[in-house]
Amino acid sequence: MDNALLALYGWFTLALFVIFAVAPLSSSAVAMALWSALSLALSAHIAWRRLHWVPVEGEVVEVRSGGPGSGSWSFGWRWSYGGVTHTATDIVGQSFLSLFNRIGRGTRATLWVDPRDPSRLLPPSWRARLTSYLVDVVMGVYETLCLGARALGLSWGGVGGLVRLLLGG
Repeated sequence: MDNALLALYGWFTLALFVIFAVAPLSSSAVAMALWSALSLALSAHIAWRRLHWVPVEGEVVEVRSGGPGSGSWSFGWRWSYGGVTHTATDIVGQSFLSLFNRIGRGTRATLWVDPRDPSRLLPPSWRARLTSYLVDVVMGVYETLCLGARALGLSWGGVGGLVRLLLGG
């Protein structure tokens, strides 16, 4: 599920940046606000699962490259919960790969599983994804403020002052 959400997030981000490139400033501000809201929702989704799911020990049973030029790797995980063994695959993109370069077959790590459906997995890449989404929230909010202020006719100095005011400086 995380892999599907990450892929949809990528496509949605591309679509919003196309809107950003061709739309007037006010519409661009709305597009950036939507991007921030989506990033925040995905961050909250990961955080909620991390807080409400249970930790189990998992083991890497397979490591595969996504192929030449793809930059992604897949890690097959196996874990047991309630006496039943489950498996799942986590796909890690090139931007997160440096965090996972030490993971090989047989590596053990803490996984988080849904106690109601232990086949659902929150893989170890959750920290990197959460960090990425939260950085996107900050960037999106800043861009929304800047574009919104420009659409209202405020100068860049006014935007900087507005941001400093909001950040408590």
